[in-house]
Amino acid sequence: ITGHPRCGETMSEGEAAEAGTSAFGLSRPRALLLMNRRSRRGEELYDEAVGCLGTNFSLVHGDCSDPDSLCSIVDEKARDIDLVVVGGG
Repeated sequence: ITGHPRCGETMSEGEAAEAGTSAFGLSRPRALLLMNRRSRRGEELYDEAVGCLGTNFSLVHGDCSDPDSLCSIVDEKARDIDLVVVGGG
């Protein structure tokens, strides 16, 4: 990524994606991003979160606008992810 103020500057996102690694040269963990885009600033910060996390994680996206569905979303994606990141609200 080219110089994001919160993420720093290492290799480009394209270079990391082609290499199948993070910007730091390690295998990229798969992260489920659950973000309530309907929260006060969720929609506004969603792209920033994707930009920061996407440099070091292979992102799987999920919607967490309904808190009662969080467990079922994580269960559904469990085989495809290494960790969960929750934001918004």
